[in-house]
Amino acid sequence: MRALLAETTEPAPARARTDGYGSMAQAALAHKVRPRPAFVVSLVITAATTAALLVLVYLGIIGVIAAPVGALVGWILGAGLGGGWIVGSSVAQETTTKHPVPAGRAAGYGSAAGLVVVGVGLVGIVVTGGPPWLTIIAAPPLVSGVGLFAGLGATQTNREKAWVRQAAREHGRPGDRFSRDPEAAARFGILAGVIWVSAFVGFVVVGMAAGWEWSWLTFVVGWIGFMLLLAKMLFGGAGR
Repeated sequence: MRALLAETTEPAPARARTDGYGSMAQAALAHKVRPRPAFVVSLVITAATTAALLVLVYLGIIGVIAAPVGALVGWILGAGLGGGWIVGSSVAQETTTKHPVPAGRAAGYGSAAGLVVVGVGLVGIVVTGGPPWLTIIAAPPLVSGVGLFAGLGATQTNREKAWVRQAAREHGRPGDRFSRDPEAAARFGILAGVIWVSAFVGFVVVGMAAGWEWSWLTFVVGWIGFMLLLAKMLFGGAGR
C-alpha cells in the first residue's frame, strides 16, 4: 500500500516539448483550423466571377470580342471589387498558424487589392491602344493601392498564434525570412511601393515623351527591380 501511495504522489513527468508534439508538423496537425464551408463556397464563386471578368477584359483588349471602352472599364471595376473581396475576406479568416486580421485592416487590404486591380486594368487598356486620357483615371487607384499596401505592410503586427511561437522556440522556425523578421517584411513593402509607383510615373513620362508603344517597358524594369529586391530581402542575409 505504501508503495502504491508513493507512486501516486510522485510528481508527474515534465511534458514533452510543445505539449508532446515531436515536430512542427505534428503541432500544426493538432491545432489545424478548417475553413468555414460558407467562406469556401463564396470564395470559389467570387474567384470564378472575377476570373471570367478578367478574361473578358483580355479578350476585349486584344480585339477578339468587340467591346467599347465603357464595357472594358465596367468589367475592370467588377474584377477590382471581386479581387478586393477575395483579399479582404481571406486575411480576415483564422488559419492554423495565424489569428485573423481585424476587420478594419482587412477592409484596408481588400481596398488596396481592388485599387491595384483597377489601376493595372486601366493601364492595360491604355498600353494596347486605348484612349490616353484613361491614364489620368488609372493613376489615382494604382498609386493609392500600392501606397495602402505599403502602409499596411509596414504597420502589420505579428499574427502568429502562441503555439506557433512556442514550437518555433523548441523546434526552430520554418518559413521564409518575412515570416521570421517582421521588420524585413515592412521594409520590403515600402521599397516595393516605391518601385511600382516609380514605374507608373515612368510609364506616364515615357508615354508622353516617346510614345505609348514604348511606355510599357517601364513596367518590365519595375518587375526586374521588384524581383531583385525580393531575392535580396529573402536570401540576402539577416542583416540586410
